[in-house]
Order: sequence, then structure tokens, then C-alpha cells
Amino acid sequence: MKLFFPAISTILLFVGCQKFTNNLDDINAPEQEWLLPVAKSTIDFDDIREVTDIKLELNIDPDDFSLPANVWTNVPAFSVSSIGPDELDLPAIIHEVRFDSLAFEITLTNPFPFSIGAGTQITYRNSPSTDSESNVLLRWNLEQEIQAGQSATLTQTVSGNYVQESVYVFIENFSTPGGNNLYISNTPLLIETNFKLIDISRIELNEGHTLTSIDTVGVVIEIPDEADTNDTDSRGTATLYFDNTLPVNQRFQAYFLRNNVVVDSLLVSPALIAPSNNDSEGNPLNALSSESSATLTWERLNNLSTCDKMVIHHYISTISNPNNPIVANKSASLKVQLVVDLKINLSFFNL
Repeated sequence: MKLFFPAISTILLFVGCQKFTNNLDDINAPEQEWLLPVAKSTIDFDDIREVTDIKLELNIDPDDFSLPANVWTNVPAFSVSSIGPDELDLPAIIHEVRFDSLAFEITLTNPFPFSIGAGTQITYRNSPSTDSESNVLLRWNLEQEIQAGQSATLTQTVSGNYVQESVYVFIENFSTPGGNNLYISNTPLLIETNFKLIDISRIELNEGHTLTSIDTVGVVIEIPDEADTNDTDSRGTATLYFDNTLPVNQRFQAYFLRNNVVVDSLLVSPALIAPSNNDSEGNPLNALSSESSATLTWERLNNLSTCDKMVIHHYISTISNPNNPIVANKSASLKVQLVVDLKINLSFFNL
């Protein structure tokens, strides 16, 4: 999706360059029709940031460590073998994601007036059970103390596993040397987690949910000075062709902005894309083709030439879905082709 939309500025610039001026009133200008495949793109779930880049926060209160709050007190050295599980919920549309690579970025912020000891562990599991190590996605073992009010960050990639609707977080082997005459507030310990799914091999979605992916790109649309923008005969059509093997309903639209105010949309109404039928492993059983068109006129081009941004809305829905389960694998995608059909009156220079 991000690949082909910036090319629209090139298309519109090209449209503007096709008009020539002339002084020969006695020659009829022939109309030429040019069909131009401009750009292509393939969209799969790896390209949808709301699925692949998930930021979650977890707050753990002082009470979970058997500490009082909003008091001055002496805190003896102590340890806690395990706290949790605390759930981090994925977007509601996701039932299960199997991945080849998952990048973690974890930041632990210590709000307490004492240090958190080295050897404390933060463990992420794909189920709440602690009976086995087979469900461990990642375990962060603190190699150094985290001083009062300070933070530490871990970045690490894990391979070949899966997550379902929630990830379960445990604090294990927590320890602290404590301290005397300390003020303990009610500020919770904060764990910030950024999951970045690098390569999805299979995704299963829950029925009855929606998701909107929004991207903003800069856009420059230029009309050459020599273009006769009063000509009403030259015209064109921009058409988006879709070949869909994603098992979800989709709606697609792009808006042109000037100073963060919507000026126009790419299509008169959003393109509606029906879901494909996929088997239980996510293999597409059919590809559904559709198209949506928009007329290009000089009036539109003049208006769009004042815009500086384009906001792309890609809406996904699993409501009233024919698939059960709703599954996509690496072979499922939305293929998009942008084609411009130009009908241009060509005039000749006076010789």
C-alpha cells in the first residue's frame, strides 16, 4: 500500500505534460487514448502496521509486592519468587499469529525508592501455565541493578513461535536490597512492550471485528505552466484493479489534505473488496477481482496541486465472514494495480 500511492504525483504530472498549445485553428485536434499501467503493489498482513507493530503497557502496583503506598517506611531486603501472570491483550481481531520472527523491545521503569536487583527476570509466555518452558516466548534476566527512578531496555528477536489473543507476563526472582526512611508512592512499576511481527507465516482472525489501518504520506502534484487547464476535452480516468485472496472484507480510500484539512478523495466512494474463500491452513481457494475508478479533470488536478499530504484508509472487517476459521498464510494477499486511461486532444505547433 505504501509503495504505489506516492506514484500518483507522477501520474498527474504526466497527465499535465500531454497538452500542447497551437495556432492552427483550421486543423481538428485528434483524440488519442493512452492506457498506462502505472504502478503495482501487493498487500498482506505483514504490511498492516496495526497487526504487526503492537505497543502495550503493563502497570504493577506496589501492593503486588506486598508494599504499602503513600507512606514513609523502612524496607528490608526482600525477594519475591513470582508475580503474575498479567495479560497483555492483542488487538481484538487477532485470534492467533504464527510467526517466523518476532522482535521485542521492552522497557522496565523502576518507580520505587530502592533498586531492583540483578537476576530479576521478566518472562513472556503464550499461555498462563508455568508447568513447562515450552510456552516461553522470551525471558529477560536483568544483568545489572535498576536504580530508583531509572529504566532499562532490552531489544531481542525470537523465532518460530506463536501468540494467541493474549501474552502472559511474569516477574520472577524479584529482589531488592531495600533501604531505610523511604517514601513509597502509589506509582506502579511500568513495563512497556513493543511487539514487532517481522514475518507472519499464518494468522487466524476472530469473527465480528474491524480494523482500520491509516497511513499518511507526503504528496507533490505539479501542473506544468504550459498546460492548457481550461481545456475541457482532455480527460482521464484513474482505475484501481484489485485481485484479493485475503479472507476479509476490505474498504479502501485515500484523502488529499491541504494544511491538514481534507480537500478531496481519490475515489468518489471507497472501494469495496469482498473476502476470498480460504481453507483451514490459509490457502486461497479463489481470487476475487474488482475495480474502482475516478475521473481526472483539470479542475480536480488544479485543486489537488495545492495539497501536501495524502491519508490512506484501509479498513478490514471480519463481520459476516463466510470463512470458518478465518485464516490467511503467506500465499494470501491483496494485489493492486493502478492504471490511468488518458483521452487527450493532441494539437500541433504552428510550423
